[in-house]
Amino acid sequence: MKCVKCGKEIEDSALFCPYCGEKI
Repeated sequence: MKCVKCGKEIEDSALFCPYCGEKI
């Protein structure tokens, strides 16, 4: 899935974005 804040592609199981730190 994509982070809604920074737009980077992240794992579906991620609890937060590893690039910008936004909670998912």
